[in-house]
Amino acid sequence: MAKWDLSVTRLNNVLALKEKNGGWKPDKTNLNILETKGFIIGKTIGEGKYSKVKKAFCTRTKETVAIKIIHKSRLHPGDCQKFIPRELEILRTLQHHGLLDVMQLFECDRMFYITMEYAPNGDLTTFINKLGCLGEADARRLFKQLLDIVAYLHESEICHRDIKCDNILLDRYFNVKLADFGFARTMPSNELLETNCGSYVYTAPEVMDGNHYDGVTADIWSMGICLYSMLCGRLPYRDEDIDILRCCMSEKLQFFKYVSKDGRDLIKQMLNIEPGKRPPISSIYKHRWMCKPLKGTGDSSVSAMAMKAVTENHVEIDPSAEHGFNCDQHKNKVRLSRVKDVLSAVAAVHGTGTSSVDLTKIPQIPVDSAAAFTGVAGPVGKKLSEQLMTITEGSALDTTPKQRPIIGRKKFSNAVKTLNKFKNAAKVVTAMNRFRRGPLNSILKMPQEKALHIIVEKHIENTEHDKKLLHSCLGGKVAKQCLQQKQEKYEIQMRPVREQIEKVKEETEKKDLLFSTVSHLIPDEASSNNK
Repeated sequence: MAKWDLSVTRLNNVLALKEKNGGWKPDKTNLNILETKGFIIGKTIGEGKYSKVKKAFCTRTKETVAIKIIHKSRLHPGDCQKFIPRELEILRTLQHHGLLDVMQLFECDRMFYITMEYAPNGDLTTFINKLGCLGEADARRLFKQLLDIVAYLHESEICHRDIKCDNILLDRYFNVKLADFGFARTMPSNELLETNCGSYVYTAPEVMDGNHYDGVTADIWSMGICLYSMLCGRLPYRDEDIDILRCCMSEKLQFFKYVSKDGRDLIKQMLNIEPGKRPPISSIYKHRWMCKPLKGTGDSSVSAMAMKAVTENHVEIDPSAEHGFNCDQHKNKVRLSRVKDVLSAVAAVHGTGTSSVDLTKIPQIPVDSAAAFTGVAGPVGKKLSEQLMTITEGSALDTTPKQRPIIGRKKFSNAVKTLNKFKNAAKVVTAMNRFRRGPLNSILKMPQEKALHIIVEKHIENTEHDKKLLHSCLGGKVAKQCLQQKQEKYEIQMRPVREQIEKVKEETEKKDLLFSTVSHLIPDEASSNNK
């Protein structure tokens, strides 16, 4: 982090107006004040309950920055005097490459403005949502960086108390930057904390219960939630309601099959319901999963972040420009296909020496083989070559035109038809193998109506199975009990109303009966006139 003067600069309020719903009203954010300090305000890149983050350009340093705008009116008066000064004091004291570089601090009557380093690749939540989940090598690299940052904070006797994927940002090289120290505080030795704060999905159970807690073990729980999210692409517990979330914390963690045994063991240790049994950061460093190499050792040598780094520059089209392009965009190279990006990523990984695959050991197709001529390997390729009469007695491809026999039209036509039939059959086999629902012969001979009926039945069966699992788990039982309580409460509230309706109905029936009786006893007007 660079050295900046982090003293708070007091700004005078300037009257400004903004257009809204066809009219003009005062602009309470006072962003024009920052423009007088050399900042060109851009779009909003993040927003929370009490603050908002905007992208801006600093004309003095000629670089893009982020400005965190804290609304004083949205904070409780006690919190405004408690959390904001504490955050500013912590930002002044910390110096680490894994923290955002804070540049300047401004204050006016309604707002706090914190100008800081801009992370162009966004937060970890958005990154995981784009990829689905991270490979273990990439997750290990990011988690190792997060662990270094949190270890530095704990050594400085500071606990973050709001570690979550939304506060983990990625810079231009996909390195971790931990942000948002609004709930951070110093923690003297042997002192427990009591403030219930943070995002409840990442909050430790002892904090959620309202007990006194250790800030170090609470941060370790939050890091375990982040690691689970990176490996599985989702949160570990159901978060529809706080009560259901708290009950689900006592259940057994569910993992996908591709998560390794060591990765599961580390997450289970960090997400232990008892704070005293969670491993310290020194033990996490020595865990088997953390001791594995940071680069991938699988068949694929192209990681998700290498792909993203290569393909991050896209051509942006200006809709107001003529024919869809402006003058500057004509100079950019249009991306032709994803295959080109993959090859570029492979070249980049092999160029840096980080690949675990030796390209020279990949078997190549001999030039004089049947596969090199027909594009099909194996006995089928050999048969096609024989029909094309291009294979000599030594089973090698003879490229000398003088030694080739004359190919008749009929034989050549038959060979081409056979090749086309094989290609179509290969496409069918490849498509059917994706389903893996049974032998190929049974699938091809099955009528379409029957196949659709089997698919629908299988879907219904899976749905019923998921419902049974949902009702059998502890969270489902809690939800069912809550629903029953709501129904009983509704019945109690509706009981007087129903009794009143029944009473009115009985009175109406009595009046109707009385009216019909009287109408039979009293003669009508016609009979009275005749008399």
